[in-house]
Amino acid sequence: NGDGEDKDPAPDDSQQKNTIVIDGKEVPFNDFAEIWKDEINGQTVEVKLDKDIQVTFSDNTADSICKLTGGNVTLDLNGCVLSYGASSGRSGSGRPDLISVTGGTLTVKDSGGRGAIRYSGNNSYSGSCLYAGSKGTLNIEGGTFSSTASAPVYIDGATLNVDGEGSNDISISAVTMNNGTLDISGDRAKVGTLTLTRSRSDMQVKLGKGSSFSSIESKGSSGVEAFKVSELLAEGCGFRSNGSSGSW
Repeated sequence: NGDGEDKDPAPDDSQQKNTIVIDGKEVPFNDFAEIWKDEINGQTVEVKLDKDIQVTFSDNTADSICKLTGGNVTLDLNGCVLSYGASSGRSGSGRPDLISVTGGTLTVKDSGGRGAIRYSGNNSYSGSCLYAGSKGTLNIEGGTFSSTASAPVYIDGATLNVDGEGSNDISISAVTMNNGTLDISGDRAKVGTLTLTRSRSDMQVKLGKGSSFSSIESKGSSGVEAFKVSELLAEGCGFRSNGSSGSW
C-alpha cells in the first residue's frame, strides 16, 4: 500500500455464522455438533443460546448428533429455538437424537420465556430431541419440547426431573419412559402423552401436585406389572379429571 504498512486481511466471518455463550464468553461456531463435542461434553459449564439455531446433520447419521457422556451442563435456551429436522430426501428411519445424555447431568432451562427444542420433518423419524440413558440425569426447568414424529423426550433407565415449580413454563408434547426414575411436579409443568413401560421393579415414578397430562399410558413388560394410579401419585396428591385431560 501507499504508506508502506502491511495490513492484516479483514477476518472472514462467513465461516462462523453462529455464536453461543459458554460460561459468559461468546464463542463463534459453524457446526453445533462440533462445538458441543469440543467445548461442552464432559465439562461443567453453562451454555446460553443467543439466537435461534437450526442444527443440520447428514442423511446417513444414525448416532446422536450431540452426546453428553459426563460433566454437568446447563443449557439455557434464553428464549431461542434449537431446531432440527430430516431433509426432504431423508427416509426418516433411524434415530439421530439431537442430544443424548448417557453420563453426567444436563439441565435445560429457559430464562427468556419462549425457548424451545423441536424436531420437524419426516414423520417416520424415531429419535428424540432429548434422550437420556441409564447413567444420565436430565433436568428440565423451562422450555417447550415438541416433535412432529416421535416423543421429544425419551428416557431409557435414566433419571428425569421436570420442575414446574419455578417461574418458567414447561411444555412437553410427549414423554416416553422405559424404566428409570421420573419426578414431575409443579403447575407450570404440562405434558401431553406420558408413556411408562415398566420391565424392572425398581422403576420409580412420582407425579407431584399441579402437574398436568393429556393422557397417561402405563404398561408392564418382562413379567413386571404396570403401575397402578395410586403408585404414580406423590404423597398427598390425587387425580382430578378436567374433561379430556387430568391434573395431579
